[in-house]
Amino acid sequence: MLTLDLVIIHYNENKYIPKLFESIKAQSFKPKKIFFVDNFSEKDPTTELKKQKGLDIECIRTQKNLFFAAGTNIGLRKALNDNPDVIGILNADTRFEKNCFKTLMSFLENNSTTIGVSPKILNYAGNKVIFKPIKYSRFLRKFSTTEATESTQTDALGGAHAFIRTNVLKNTGIFYEPFYHGTEDLYLNYKLRKLGKMFYLPEAVGYHRDWNEDRPARNPKSQGYLQISARNSYVYSIKTKDPFLFLMNSLSFAKNILFCLLFSINSPNERNLYKDKVKGFLWGVSETFYHLSNNSKYLDTHIDYDKIRV
Repeated sequence: MLTLDLVIIHYNENKYIPKLFESIKAQSFKPKKIFFVDNFSEKDPTTELKKQKGLDIECIRTQKNLFFAAGTNIGLRKALNDNPDVIGILNADTRFEKNCFKTLMSFLENNSTTIGVSPKILNYAGNKVIFKPIKYSRFLRKFSTTEATESTQTDALGGAHAFIRTNVLKNTGIFYEPFYHGTEDLYLNYKLRKLGKMFYLPEAVGYHRDWNEDRPARNPKSQGYLQISARNSYVYSIKTKDPFLFLMNSLSFAKNILFCLLFSINSPNERNLYKDKVKGFLWGVSETFYHLSNNSKYLDTHIDYDKIRV
């Protein structure tokens, strides 16, 4: 049977740790090693992790919040060095039903051309499906989701619950850290789609804290979220060399400037919304030209997809 390492990224989610590890210990298929990366949480999770007997856990605590991409990469580098057959990338605010890992690993065992799998994910309360199979439209340049009752090919794996073959990650590279918070999973999926098939398995079930539950900073209209989303969208268009997406981002920039002017007097809240989008775009432009030229660390420019396709 294939071997599995888990990489778990954690930031101020201590109350979810017991349920997560309770579900891992109850799995009918156990991971070989767990790399738990704490992104300098306010409360040190080490005490809670020491209670988790029967699992090989290595806890790495950073000296500052590195955000998702760089924090997860610390664990991924260690897992790649450990060289299991499969690496599972999880958020700490997840939990999984008993046969989830076994179902995912059995599918990879029996389908050698599949490079990665994701389970069906419900919100933490278990009353709503929040991760479904994803289809990418090349013409519309967007994702769509529909529910599935059987294994279905997907164009993207969930960033909080992705199980990927190690040999594939060694070719795609790990998360591109300049994104650092949002879009890094989309970019990794962009590279994965070029290498082979990915599947969504609804018979494997997990749970994840809903998108904006307990996360005011993830409010789609918050200043920080608007700016980083606009910034990352522009950087993504540059990294993927997608001229259509670059054009759409440029048109969106022009629209945001126009709307910022139109709402400048009578609707200050609307003006600020578009102003934040403009700031994010300019932020992305400046970083693209001055900070995003070094790709070798993440293997972004060294992939011969035709030669290594699984």
